[in-house]
Amino acid sequence: VEPKVSDETLSCLLRRSKKSPLTITLGRGYHRNRDEGMSGALWTASLRITKKVLPEIIRWQSVDIGVEGPHSIVRGLESPAPILEEFNIYIELPWADGGVNLFRGEAARLRQLRVSGLPLTWPQNQGLFQNLTDLEMGRIWENGPTLTELLNAIHASPKLQTLTLRDIVFSSNSLMTNPRPAPLRSLQNLSITSFSYLHTQSILSSIDAPGLKTLMVVPHGQSAGNDPFYFIDVSIHHFSTSIQSCLRNARQVEIILQLQYIDLRTSTDDPDSTGHFWIRLPHQSNIESFEACLPHFIVEPPHKPPIRLKVEGVPRFSLAEFRGLFERLKSVTTIELRPWSRNGGVDELLHFMASGWVDDGVKRWPFPRLTALTSHIWADPDLLVQLVKQRGGRGGRVQGRICDLASREELLKELPTRVGRFHILLEELQADEMRKAPRHESH
Repeated sequence: VEPKVSDETLSCLLRRSKKSPLTITLGRGYHRNRDEGMSGALWTASLRITKKVLPEIIRWQSVDIGVEGPHSIVRGLESPAPILEEFNIYIELPWADGGVNLFRGEAARLRQLRVSGLPLTWPQNQGLFQNLTDLEMGRIWENGPTLTELLNAIHASPKLQTLTLRDIVFSSNSLMTNPRPAPLRSLQNLSITSFSYLHTQSILSSIDAPGLKTLMVVPHGQSAGNDPFYFIDVSIHHFSTSIQSCLRNARQVEIILQLQYIDLRTSTDDPDSTGHFWIRLPHQSNIESFEACLPHFIVEPPHKPPIRLKVEGVPRFSLAEFRGLFERLKSVTTIELRPWSRNGGVDELLHFMASGWVDDGVKRWPFPRLTALTSHIWADPDLLVQLVKQRGGRGGRVQGRICDLASREELLKELPTRVGRFHILLEELQADEMRKAPRHESH
């Protein structure tokens, strides 16, 4: 209904529709134009329209609501909706006036439930979940459920195909729990984001989804509790069959090394494909933790898709530890070095990449399949020259600018013509960054 439609016209339309099911869009809808804000005219119209459509709740079939803040429709949602099939509501400023007894738990035909910023009452709303195929809940910062209540709701939804959970603050009396996994055999898409590692771990361990095609697990925070290896086991090995299925269809595997976590994700040629994963794993800045986060079935998949490595933070490993990490990542084809805190460990990393190691009298090189290196960080130019001398190849080229022009010229001269192709890109540092950057003596 457009804001300009009069009350008389709206009343006439509702009368003429008699007992027909209603499809309603109120405000901006669940997904549309959130960044643009809600005009005063649209807000006023939504309040006016609410008065007309609330008495018709028994005729609601599909409802899509997107409003900015406390709205009169919210308390009107506490009546049964017997033929409702889809209900989506997004409240920009999350509702803080207690939980809402949504439809009194009486919406037997409900298949799709998406609520953002609207807390429900538990366990009164348990009946809403029994026939759902699509459940999305997020941005519930007050009056949230306990962890057990949320898990009970998920387990009461055997027909779920898509489950999306993000940024839910659990009730203060919530207890950590790891129940036996409930079978969700229809579940194909699972996304859990913006939870603590411990809460994410509990949710993951409670789900058995043999048909899963898409998995997104991106916790927030830095701590995985006393046993980060258990989180890795639950998120990686518990869903290993689905992950390996994603790898078969992957155009590329991306590994992002951060100072507190490692991201593993795949991309496909089809942006709408459901066959992909993105998992964020905590590490303890030691080689054992790194190795646990990088199981062989991901870093050495049978179908061998290209692996892109982004380094946004790495501990100051010893040479032996770097060797262990590089041997595990030997299928990497592209590396991108991004800035991180004080760029600690950069020169150590590049030195080992340029120097390699000797194993049983044979010279070994890290990343034997490497074809491209992109660097956005300050690094010792001598190390870069050495790296290109040792690892460069036919058709190799330098793009961008290096602060030390002489080193850049030497790089251009020293590109050898041995194997493959080696491409190194170095971005120009700003003047203030150059002043702050540490200087290195030539060796």
